Amino acid sequence: MSSQAVRQWTDKDGVISLEVTSDSTIGREWIAYMEKKGIKLAKPAKDVLRSPQFKPTNGVTSRVKILKAELFSRNDLIAEVIRAEAEKRKLKKPNAEIACLFRKKFTNEEIEAMGLCDIIVMHEPISSNLLSVFRHPTGPWMGASYDGPDCTFYPEDGFAFVE
Repeated sequence: MSSQAVRQWTDKDGVISLEVTSDSTIGREWIAYMEKKGIKLAKPAKDVLRSPQFKPTNGVTSRVKILKAELFSRNDLIAEVIRAEAEKRKLKKPNAEIACLFRKKFTNEEIEAMGLCDIIVMHEPISSNLLSVFRHPTGPWMGASYDGPDCTFYPEDGFAFVE
């Protein structure tokens, strides 16, 4: 079966649309799940998942919009500009658990088919970090991007918000 036939997302005009549904998995359970599946976790991502600020939901289906970096000039790949564009599109901050649901749902090959290397979930920062999922030659990863004024993103990135 071709990857076209099984896609669980669409890409239109630089915006990827998809849905994920939460299942009440807490941060420590996500860590155990990912380690069992061979998904590597950066230390800052583990710290976010262990934080009391990481609050899972149950049975919530989120309509996610990922703004591709191609929508921005290289100089505008900063959180402030990306959030302003999301606001213009009436998008909101997602729950941090969206990153875990992405990592569970999408393989590195699917993320590559989206035209992305890294998907940064633009949730309310936890310990100044935003969870992200990224593809790497060593396999699937979950990381955390610093959310500060001096942080810039890359042309292969996508930025996840919810409707």
